[in-house]
Amino acid sequence: MELIKIEKLLERYFEGETSLIEESQLQDYFSEKTIAPHLEPYRSMFSHFASARKETYNKEIILTENTVSHKRWWYSIAALVIVAIGIGFFFNNSGDGLTSEQREALVAFEEMKNALNMISSNMNNGIEEMAYLNEFEATTKTIFK
Repeated sequence: MELIKIEKLLERYFEGETSLIEESQLQDYFSEKTIAPHLEPYRSMFSHFASARKETYNKEIILTENTVSHKRWWYSIAALVIVAIGIGFFFNNSGDGLTSEQREALVAFEEMKNALNMISSNMNNGIEEMAYLNEFEATTKTIFK
Protein backbone atom coordinates (compact mmCIF):
# COMPACT_ATOMS: atom_id res chain seq x y z
CA MET A 1 0.00 0.00 0.00
CA GLU A 2 2.90 2.33 0.78
CA LEU A 3 4.32 1.86 -2.71
CA ILE A 4 1.04 2.78 -4.41
CA LYS A 5 0.79 5.92 -2.28
CA ILE A 6 4.37 6.91 -3.16
CA GLU A 7 3.74 6.32 -6.89
CA LYS A 8 0.63 8.50 -6.76
CA LEU A 9 2.52 11.19 -4.85
CA LEU A 10 5.34 11.02 -7.39
CA GLU A 11 2.88 11.40 -10.26
CA ARG A 12 1.24 14.37 -8.56
CA TYR A 13 4.72 15.81 -7.85
CA PHE A 14 5.61 15.80 -11.54
CA GLU A 15 2.27 17.43 -12.36
CA GLY A 16 3.06 20.17 -9.80
CA GLU A 17 0.07 19.37 -7.61
CA THR A 18 1.74 18.32 -4.34
CA SER A 19 1.88 20.29 -1.11
CA LEU A 20 5.04 20.88 0.90
CA ILE A 21 4.06 18.12 3.34
CA GLU A 22 3.61 15.63 0.50
CA GLU A 23 6.96 16.64 -0.95
CA SER A 24 8.62 16.05 2.40
CA GLN A 25 6.99 12.58 2.48
CA LEU A 26 8.58 11.87 -0.90
CA GLN A 27 11.88 13.21 0.38
CA ASP A 28 11.69 10.90 3.40
CA TYR A 29 10.83 7.89 1.24
CA PHE A 30 13.73 8.41 -1.15
CA SER A 31 16.17 8.92 1.73
CA GLU A 32 15.43 5.41 3.05
CA LYS A 33 17.88 2.60 2.36
CA THR A 34 15.44 0.32 0.55
CA ILE A 35 13.11 1.63 -2.12
CA ALA A 36 11.32 -0.04 -5.00
CA PRO A 37 13.71 -0.92 -7.84
CA HIS A 38 11.67 0.88 -10.51
CA LEU A 39 11.83 4.10 -8.43
CA GLU A 40 15.60 3.92 -7.94
CA PRO A 41 16.38 6.55 -10.66
CA TYR A 42 14.49 9.17 -8.62
CA ARG A 43 16.67 8.63 -5.54
CA SER A 44 19.53 10.77 -6.89
CA MET A 45 17.16 13.57 -7.82
CA PHE A 46 15.63 13.77 -4.35
CA SER A 47 19.02 13.41 -2.64
CA HIS A 48 20.26 16.33 -4.73
CA PHE A 49 17.27 18.39 -3.61
CA ALA A 50 18.11 17.63 0.02
CA SER A 51 21.72 18.73 -0.41
CA ALA A 52 20.69 21.81 -2.38
CA ARG A 53 18.47 22.94 0.49
CA LYS A 54 21.48 23.07 2.76
CA GLU A 55 23.51 25.30 0.44
CA THR A 56 23.83 28.94 1.42
CA TYR A 57 25.59 32.00 0.07
CA ASN A 58 27.36 33.93 2.78
CA LYS A 59 29.02 36.77 0.89
CA GLU A 60 27.51 40.20 1.23
CA ILE A 61 25.93 41.63 -1.91
CA ILE A 62 26.34 45.37 -2.22
CA LEU A 63 24.14 47.23 -4.65
CA THR A 64 24.20 50.95 -4.89
CA GLU A 65 20.88 52.37 -5.84
CA ASN A 66 22.36 55.22 -7.93
CA THR A 67 24.33 52.85 -10.17
CA VAL A 68 21.35 50.64 -10.93
CA SER A 69 18.95 53.48 -11.69
CA HIS A 70 21.64 55.32 -13.65
CA LYS A 71 22.17 52.28 -15.89
CA ARG A 72 18.46 51.84 -16.38
CA TRP A 73 18.17 55.48 -17.42
CA TRP A 74 20.88 55.07 -20.04
CA TYR A 75 19.42 51.78 -21.27
CA SER A 76 16.08 53.51 -21.75
CA ILE A 77 17.67 56.36 -23.70
CA ALA A 78 19.69 53.94 -25.85
CA ALA A 79 16.60 51.89 -26.64
CA LEU A 80 14.67 55.03 -27.58
CA VAL A 81 17.46 56.21 -29.90
CA ILE A 82 17.66 52.80 -31.60
CA VAL A 83 13.90 52.72 -32.14
CA ALA A 84 13.92 56.28 -33.53
CA ILE A 85 16.79 55.48 -35.92
CA GLY A 86 15.00 52.33 -37.05
CA ILE A 87 11.77 54.17 -37.75
CA GLY A 88 13.59 56.96 -39.58
CA PHE A 89 15.56 54.46 -41.66
CA PHE A 90 12.36 52.59 -42.55
CA PHE A 91 10.50 55.70 -43.69
CA ASN A 92 13.45 57.17 -45.60
CA ASN A 93 14.31 54.02 -47.51
CA SER A 94 10.90 52.55 -48.07
CA GLY A 95 9.76 55.22 -50.57
CA ASP A 96 6.54 53.87 -51.95
CA GLY A 97 7.29 50.48 -50.42
CA LEU A 98 7.67 48.69 -53.74
CA THR A 99 10.54 46.60 -55.00
CA SER A 100 11.84 46.95 -58.54
CA GLU A 101 9.95 43.79 -59.57
CA GLN A 102 6.72 45.20 -58.20
CA ARG A 103 7.29 48.49 -60.05
CA GLU A 104 7.92 46.60 -63.31
CA ALA A 105 4.77 44.58 -62.72
CA LEU A 106 2.74 47.77 -62.20
CA VAL A 107 4.14 49.29 -65.42
CA ALA A 108 3.29 46.11 -67.33
CA PHE A 109 -0.19 46.13 -65.79
CA GLU A 110 -0.81 49.73 -66.89
CA GLU A 111 0.39 48.99 -70.44
CA MET A 112 -1.82 45.91 -70.63
CA LYS A 113 -4.78 47.91 -69.32
CA ASN A 114 -4.23 50.58 -72.00
CA ALA A 115 -3.96 47.92 -74.73
CA LEU A 116 -7.16 46.21 -73.58
CA ASN A 117 -8.98 49.57 -73.44
CA MET A 118 -7.89 50.26 -77.02
CA ILE A 119 -9.11 46.82 -78.15
CA SER A 120 -12.37 47.37 -76.31
CA SER A 121 -13.00 50.74 -77.96
CA ASN A 122 -12.22 49.27 -81.40
CA MET A 123 -14.59 46.38 -80.73
CA ASN A 124 -17.32 48.81 -79.69
CA ASN A 125 -16.81 50.76 -82.94
CA GLY A 126 -17.01 47.50 -84.90
CA ILE A 127 -20.24 46.54 -83.16
CA GLU A 128 -21.75 49.92 -84.03
CA GLU A 129 -20.81 49.32 -87.68
CA MET A 130 -22.46 45.92 -87.48
CA ALA A 131 -25.74 47.69 -86.68
CA TYR A 132 -25.55 49.34 -90.13
CA LEU A 133 -24.99 45.94 -91.72
CA ASN A 134 -28.10 44.60 -90.02
CA GLU A 135 -30.13 47.50 -91.42
CA PHE A 136 -28.62 46.90 -94.88
CA GLU A 137 -29.48 43.22 -94.70
CA ALA A 138 -33.02 43.96 -93.58
CA THR A 139 -33.43 46.45 -96.44
CA THR A 140 -32.07 44.06 -99.08
CA LYS A 141 -34.42 41.34 -97.89
CA THR A 142 -37.39 43.63 -98.33
CA ILE A 143 -36.22 44.70 -101.80
CA PHE A 144 -35.39 41.26 -103.16
CA LYS A 145 -38.37 39.45 -101.82
